[in-house]
Parts: sequence; C-alpha cells; structure tokens
Amino acid sequence: ERATAAAEAERQRVERERVAAAAEAERQRRERERQAELALAQAGGAPYAALACSDADWQQERRAWLAALGDPGRLSVLGTAARIDAGGKDARRARLAQALDLLLGWSADLARVAAGAAPRTHPDCAGVLDRLASRVAPLPLFRYHRALLRQRALLAHPLQPRLVAEALLLDYRALFAP
Repeated sequence: ERATAAAEAERQRVERERVAAAAEAERQRRERERQAELALAQAGGAPYAALACSDADWQQERRAWLAALGDPGRLSVLGTAARIDAGGKDARRARLAQALDLLLGWSADLARVAAGAAPRTHPDCAGVLDRLASRVAPLPLFRYHRALLRQRALLAHPLQPRLVAEALLLDYRALFAP
C-alpha cells in the first residue's frame, strides 16, 4: 500500500508539473501573439515593417517616447530629442525617421480617439490617448499632423535631426498649453 500511495503521489506531482508547464507555454504563446499584433499595428499592417517594429531595442525606445508624449506638461523636449543622437551620427536620420513615424501614428491616434474611434497605431496606449484627446483642439492637432508629414518628406534634407525633433516636440507640447 505504501508503494502504491507513493506512486500515486508521484503521478499527481508529475501531472501538476505538466499542467503548470502547459499553462506557462500557453501564457508565453499569448504574449508573443499580443506582441506580434502590436508590432503589426505599429507598422500600419505591413508585415515586413512589423518585423522591424518587433525589435526589442526599438520597443524600448518606443516606450521612452510614448512615456514622454503621454505627459505633455512634463515633456522634456531637449531630453527626448537627445535620444535621436543616442545612436551615433550615422544612425541619426534613421532614428529621426522612426521618431517621425511614431509621432505621425500618435497624432493620428489622438485624432481618432478624439473623434470617438479606437487608436490604430498605438492600441496599447488607449487609456493615455483617451485622456489626452479631450485636451487637444482638433484644428491645431491636424496642423501638427500636417507639419509632421512635411518633415517626413524632408528627411533627406541635410538638417540636424535633433533640431528637427526638438522643434516637433515643442510644437507637440504647445498643443496642450492652457
């Protein structure tokens, strides 16, 4: 009887471990799926661009930018724009392009949320966007978005990427000025 009880206890322990491992694997699968959906949203539905958006370094950079944009009253324009220079001289234009794409998606999502729709590019920031959308007037937001589009078209111009970012962040902060 003792051997039977020990065998049954071992079988139950193994079964608990198997169930726990299966639950963990399912949790990891759901997290990877969520991250893939988020990267696809950030890339505007473009699968190859989503691969670049899923890069861990870019996601860390994105979180830093979104944290800054989510609190325009405390936005450090110089500190946030300095992130453009963090990648070295050769990477500045690419980092500015990423920042511009992020700002374009953010401003479009602000307009969507202000109009009562769900954010498309940054669905993980729906709460922050909802809070900010009520504080920004539509016309200045549309003008800001148009200015971002103009800057995106001028990326090949030999301006200082950090200065471009500073100017755009100052304009963004001004959207929320009382």
